This record gives sequence, structure tokens and C-alpha cells, in this order.
Amino acid sequence: MTKIPNARLVLVVTILVMFALAWQNPGISQEKVTIAVVRDGPSREDVYTDLIEAELKRLVTDDADVVFKTDPSFDAQWDLSRIRPVIQNAMNDREVDIVLAIGALVTQEAGKPDLVLRKPFISSYVQRADLPRLPYTADQSLKDNFSVMVLPQRAQRDLVSFREMVPFTRLHVGVGAEELRGMVDVQKALQQIEDSLGIDLIMVPVTTDIQASLQNLDANAEAFYLTRISRLTWEQRKTFIAELTSRRIATFSLLGHPDVEAGALAGITPDIQEQVVRRVAINLSQVIRGVAVDELSIILTVDSKLLINGKTAKAVDYSPSLETLLFAEILYEEVLEAERRDLALADAMKMAVAGNTALSISDAEVETSKRDMQLARSVFLPQVSARASYEKNDIEAGLPISLGPEELTLAGIRATQLIYDDLAISNYRSSSRFYAGSQGRREADRLDVLAQIGNAYYRVALADNRYRIVADNLKLTEDNLELSRLRQDIGYSGRDEVYRWEAELAQRRAEVFASHAIREGGQIVLNQVLAGDQRDRFQIEEVPYENIDRYFLDGGFNIAFGSLKQIEKARSFVTNFALENAPELKFLDDFVASQQIQVSARKRRFFLPTVFANFFYEYRIDRTPDFPGGEKGFYVFEVTASYPLFLGGRRVYNVKREKSVLDGLEREKKLASERIEQRARVALRRLEASIPGVGFGHTASQSARQNLDIVNDKYALGIVNVTDLLEAQNESLRAELGAADAIYTYLLDLIEFQRSISWFQDERSQAEQDDFIKRLKAAISMP
Repeated sequence: MTKIPNARLVLVVTILVMFALAWQNPGISQEKVTIAVVRDGPSREDVYTDLIEAELKRLVTDDADVVFKTDPSFDAQWDLSRIRPVIQNAMNDREVDIVLAIGALVTQEAGKPDLVLRKPFISSYVQRADLPRLPYTADQSLKDNFSVMVLPQRAQRDLVSFREMVPFTRLHVGVGAEELRGMVDVQKALQQIEDSLGIDLIMVPVTTDIQASLQNLDANAEAFYLTRISRLTWEQRKTFIAELTSRRIATFSLLGHPDVEAGALAGITPDIQEQVVRRVAINLSQVIRGVAVDELSIILTVDSKLLINGKTAKAVDYSPSLETLLFAEILYEEVLEAERRDLALADAMKMAVAGNTALSISDAEVETSKRDMQLARSVFLPQVSARASYEKNDIEAGLPISLGPEELTLAGIRATQLIYDDLAISNYRSSSRFYAGSQGRREADRLDVLAQIGNAYYRVALADNRYRIVADNLKLTEDNLELSRLRQDIGYSGRDEVYRWEAELAQRRAEVFASHAIREGGQIVLNQVLAGDQRDRFQIEEVPYENIDRYFLDGGFNIAFGSLKQIEKARSFVTNFALENAPELKFLDDFVASQQIQVSARKRRFFLPTVFANFFYEYRIDRTPDFPGGEKGFYVFEVTASYPLFLGGRRVYNVKREKSVLDGLEREKKLASERIEQRARVALRRLEASIPGVGFGHTASQSARQNLDIVNDKYALGIVNVTDLLEAQNESLRAELGAADAIYTYLLDLIEFQRSISWFQDERSQAEQDDFIKRLKAAISMP
């Protein structure tokens, strides 16, 4: 029988266990939590304090009363000798529960092994992976009570990107004067960068006296790397950048995009202020709730992207390479390249109809048939001609009588009027129908041009989207390469993993080049259809996923995709509408009618005469020798009927030939009808499949992206290997490309569908659109 311990012993043991657990992870249990703010000195980063306080209070409203304590004894005032004492002052303050560090100097000092941190030390400083190493691994701090944030992106990556833009051999590096004096630990890292890149780094101390700081530059300085220099305000920083630019010195920023927006030439890192504030507030809230400091997240991941200021590039006479343009985002891009004009599909269609070269050929053919009709009608008008002649005869001497005048000068006029000619009448009627038919054929050509412009327009939009996707994937690959180097530094992986990502990066760069070529080719095709300058560049309207459902007829056409019965009725309606609306059938009707007139005319040619009237008047101007009593002028008027008796069989052959042409046209019309029905049915079937495909593609893309985010985080923590991340990244890329393809496959199918029914939404009034939906609803609701 097991002996049950007495209650007092159980209580004592329980208390001891609880005390031991509390000693291991005491947390912050009191209702009031005081956070001391230690800082290097007054700086632009002081704003972090208020932002972190506001964010933290939103996170711990029900847990504790949080108080932020600032004190002169916590402020080093940019005095290196005061850095450690201000940390110790905060640690020794009995009211203080947590220390919040604002600044690089206090953070680096707190990370030293000889300084014991008795209270949680949470820093807002973000460490670059290849700068002075603080005590951390990929997933935790290696020092008790010490928390810092690390960006996998290395400063060396900035310098590599900068040198690809500006081929310098000497680089000036602007560092805060106080930070420069404390950079003893950085010298080794800087030497490694110099050796690997083959450049000389010249440290330039920067203070709040901008002009004095600029005097530290060499006279031939051409490239400047701007670091944190926290002591400078944003206005001072902007002034410093402007001074460098005025001296035609290219500036690359460690801070990245905020400085580029302020005037620096380039930078990679996006604005991380909001992310830093959020992470620090979360870290503080977790410590307050009892989470150990060494369990707090270390890695701060960002989506980096090279950003270039176009205005600054022009000011320093920097001309980016095609590769740089492909892999970078350009601020004020219009300064560096031809401006992209916004172009809506409806406007593109109007432009194409107004100037398309192929359509102008159709216009010329219509004009030719119009002139043929007018020519056929001209035979019914009077035909008037004038005549003048001069004759001279050589009369042999000695003849007993005169054979005529030796000289004779005459002038006359002749008029002919057709009274009746069945063939001429038939030719005119036939040419009139042919003219109407040519107008119908021109309409079919116009619709073809609309379909071509729609196809080219959406293919450019698709190429733009695919280019953006592969460019974003390249950026992600660059970030993962940096992360793999960090993993190698802390021993989570080997050099082989870095090589794997470098190979992947090269492949992704090739994809970006190929996508760019496809996009540019699509723009050229679009310009040709528009009959514009093929160097023009347009910004195509993007169709977001959220708008797809109501893109065509404001969603009214979606009723066609209901039950199977509704779908079948919609198919019948679409087929009938296409046949009813097709200009191809209409112009073939006119051509058939024109040819039928020709056949009938050739048959009547066997027994119908041609009747016309002639009038002739001639006046004698001069006659030598003259005869007394001779008339000066005379006229003739006659009405003539003509009927050919035998033409060698030509009339028979004409009838047979015209019948043969008519037979060909009737067969062509039958074939056109079949093809129109086929085109409409196929287009609708493809539309039926592409509409749900958009939803499937979007779901696949979202899920693959979420999976990638999870795997990416696990990779940063060393839980999964490079193969897992590559597979997740490639799957996300395929899914995102598939989602873009699905959207534009639907839009391209929609263009083909509208062409198949000879009815384009963008050129129809709202009343016509409403009538179309009304007819569709009526067809579907029929029993």
C-alpha cells in the first residue's frame, strides 16, 4: 500500500517547485511596469519612444499599467564615456523593470560579455548581419536578458549593388563622429569588405555641422555610402544628401528607401520604422507576460528592393544600365526614360479604329467599290463629244471635173444618250449591292481590329504582371541568399547552401531579362495595331482579382453560368445572336445578291436589245475653193436599237461563268455561317472554363504564398533546409504566375467571345448593354 505524504509536506514541496519555476522565468508580475529608456543622445530615433509606447499600450491594456521612464541619467548625450554608466543607472534603478535601448552605442555596449544585465534589455537597434557581431544566433540571443534585431541583408550587399551602378575604387563612408570613435570592433569587418571587393573604404566623420563634415571629403570623391548617423535630424540628413548631389557625388544609403525619397541616389532597404516599432512593442509585451528574453525573435525580415531616384540620377549624370533598370524600382522614372501614358482598353480601341493601317486598306477598298458603282451609273448620263477637222487634197491638174475641195475645215458636236440597256442597268444594281457588301466587309475587318487590339492590350498587361512577379521572386531570392549567408556565419548551414542560392539567383535574373523582352515585344505589337510610334510605351490598366466578377456587363452575363439547363439555353442564345449580328453573313448576302443580278442579266442578254439615241451636228468653217449655195452646217438625229445575233457562244459562257461565281459565294456563305456558329460556341465554352479558373488560380496563389511565408520563417530559424525553401518558393512562383495567367486568359477569352458575337462592350451604350442582358434573361427563362 502506497503511503500518502502528509498535507504539509505536499504544500511545502509545491511552493518550492513554484518558486523554482518562478526563479527560472520570473516575468513581470506586478500591476505596474516601468520601462527605462536609455539612449545614445538626442537623435531622430527619439520618435521611437512615443510610437513604441502607444503600440505597447494597445497590446497590454489588460495586463499591466506600463510607464516609460526617461531620466537625464539614462541619456549618454553622445559621450562615449557615459554609455556604460547610463545602462548601469537604468539597471540599478529599483523602479525599473525593463530597459528599452534607443541607439547603436548603448546596444553594442550592452552586448559586451563583461557587462551583466540583471534586467531585460530590449533594443530598437537593427543590426546588419556583417557588421559588429552581437551575441545572437538565428533564432535567439546568446546573452542573458539581451534582445536585439538583426537584418539578414548585409552592408556588403549594398556596396556590391552600389559598385554595379557606379564603378568606384574608393568609397567614402559617412559615419557619425561618435560612432566612428567606437568602431574598434568594426575594423576587421571593414577590412574583409575591402579585400573581397577590392576597394578602399575612407571613413568620413559626420556631425550636425554639415559644412564642416563636408570638408572631410577628398576633392575627387565620386561615391558616398551614407550610414545611420542617428544624431542627424531628417532635415540635416536631407541637406547633407543635397550637398553631396550638388557636388555630383553619387550617394547610396544604408537606411535605404527613406533616404532615396529624400534625394539619395539609391538604396535597398525599405522603410522599416513601423516594423521595428511593432517588433519592439511585441517583445516588450511578451517579457511583461513572462516570456524569457532569449525566446524573443531575433531576425527581422524585409522585402528589399533597389530603389533609384531618377532626379538625383540625372543631377549626378548617372545613366542606369538595362540590367539596373530591370532589377530596380525607379522613383521619378519619367526623368530617365520615355513617359508611360495611361491607356484604357476603350481608348485603345478608338485609337486603333482611327488609325490602324489594315483598316485603312479596307477603307480604300470600300472607296474603290463606291467609285465602281458611280462608274456603272455614269453610262446613263448623256455622252457628249466635240470634233474638229482639217483636210487638204492634192488635185491633179487637167482633170475635167473637181473631185472635192482642195481644203476643208469642219467643227462638230456629237451627243449620245442610252435609252435602254439591261446589262448596264444590271451592272449598276449589282455594283450598288457590292458597295453595300464592301461596307459590311469593312465592318468585319473593324471588329477584327478591335479583337486584335484587345488581344494585344491584355497580352501586354499579362506580360507586365509576369514581369512584376518574376522581379519580386528575384528580390526574394536575393533576400534568401543573404539569409543563407547569415545561416553559414552562425553555423546552421555550409557554403554549399550559399552556392545553391547564388545559382538560383543567376537563373532568376535570366528569367527577369526574358520577361522584360516579352513585355517590350508586346508593347511593340500593341503600338503596331494602334498605328502609332512603335517606341511609345503605355501603362496598361490592371484588372484586379476583386473586379473580375463584375468586369463584363457589370456581372450581368454571369446568369449564363447557372444550372446545366441555363447553360444550354445560354449557348443557344449566343449562337443565334452571333448569326444574327455577324457582318460576315450580311456582306456575303450583299455579294450573293450582287452576283444573282449578274446571272439574271446574262440570261436576259439573249433576247433584250440595246436602245440609244444619237445627235450629230457639223459646221463648215472654211472650204477652198468655195461653191456657191453650199450649206454651212447640218445635223443628224437617230434612235438605234441593237441586238447581236451571234457572238461565238460568249453569252452562253458568260451565263455559266456568273453561275459558277454565284455558286461559290453561296457555298462561302454557308461555310461562314458554320464557322460563326463554331466560333461562338467554342468561345463561350472557353469562357465557361476560364471564369472558375480565375478563382482556382487565386486560391492556389494565396495558399502557396502562405506556405512560403511559413517555410521562410522556419528556414530563418534553421528548422528546414534550403531544398524545402526552394520548393516552397518555386511553388509560390508557379502559383502566382498561374493566377496571373488565369485572369488574363479569362480576359483574352472574353475578347474572343465578344468578337465571336460581333458585339464589344466598350463601344456599346448602357441601353444596348441592358438590352443584351434583357434578351439573355428572356432566353434563359424560356420553358
